[in-house]
Amino acid sequence: MEWLGSILEEILNTKNIKKTELVSKLNITRPTLDKWIDGQVPKGTHLLALSRELGVDVYSFFKQSNIENVLVPVHRTRGTAKVTEAVQSDALKLAKEYEAFFKNVNNTEILPVLMVKDKLDADGLANMLRQEAGLSGNKPITLESTFMLLEKLGIFVIFRTFPESIKSYAFYTKIFDNRVIFVNKKTKTIDIVFALLHESIHAMRDGKSASGVYDQSEEKLCDTIAGRIQLTDDYIQQIYNTIEGRNSGIQINKLKEFAHKNGHALHGVTKRIKEIHHHFRLEVSPADTNMRKDADDLDAIFCSKITAEDYVKLLRKYNRRFIAAIEEQLHVISDRKLGELLEISSYIDTREIRKVLERSGNNE
Repeated sequence: MEWLGSILEEILNTKNIKKTELVSKLNITRPTLDKWIDGQVPKGTHLLALSRELGVDVYSFFKQSNIENVLVPVHRTRGTAKVTEAVQSDALKLAKEYEAFFKNVNNTEILPVLMVKDKLDADGLANMLRQEAGLSGNKPITLESTFMLLEKLGIFVIFRTFPESIKSYAFYTKIFDNRVIFVNKKTKTIDIVFALLHESIHAMRDGKSASGVYDQSEEKLCDTIAGRIQLTDDYIQQIYNTIEGRNSGIQINKLKEFAHKNGHALHGVTKRIKEIHHHFRLEVSPADTNMRKDADDLDAIFCSKITAEDYVKLLRKYNRRFIAAIEEQLHVISDRKLGELLEISSYIDTREIRKVLERSGNNE
């Protein structure tokens, strides 16, 4: 993409914003701003700050004709892994495998009432999204409800086995203006709900986060909202009331009971408890690690289905929107390409998958 400093100057004039005012708000020098206007590309953090301060999409500053059909993916990595240029390059390469497919898909609009605003209270947005997912009370959101929410938001979900270099449970990108979340099949089931919710917030914020530039404040915001969609404050308080005053061994066992029953990990719960009860201290890393070792990953769930009918049924359950788009183009998709799009394992005949999709399409 080609940076056009003249566009920045034009936006300032249109919005009647003085250069001295912008310099002060961004905490930069006047010569720095002049260099941007003359053609120097701002660093990632400054680029995002410009976008937020001026209320425009990041891509507004670039030459439109050079904008890629596939945007550089947004990442939340596992643990302490870093988002490097190599990671971004490999993720973009994976996403581009679907470029031709999405060129023929009618892009979908996200529900306008759910667009995120910078000053919108995280709890308020989380409650709105829980209602959209059909949740009531303080029960944690289920995997099924999470996928239903993403479908309502117009988000495509694609399951792939990520290269080792992409150390993420999932990542969000846009392909021909379609909002797409790629999910790593090696992700543990206890981790996938939070990952999907986090990426869905990226999708909702769209231009605010779909820049491919890592922004710690943006990631923190997505974490906060996703955490409150998955686990309500009332649920966290219920857990705290149950374990308060007990020895650490009993506390961990009780936490594991809640986690097994409701399909979530331990770390996120203790983190939320500390936010509410600052004095709370409990080391759960060993127990959390053991839970992950025992938990199934998504690949195991897919591999447990050995018939084409069951496999398609499973795909419809978790990414109905993507399967519907495939059915619309099935007449022009070869067996080989179908296998690639769905990353169908060798134990299932792609031709059998096609027959199931064709039958279901004829029945509608």
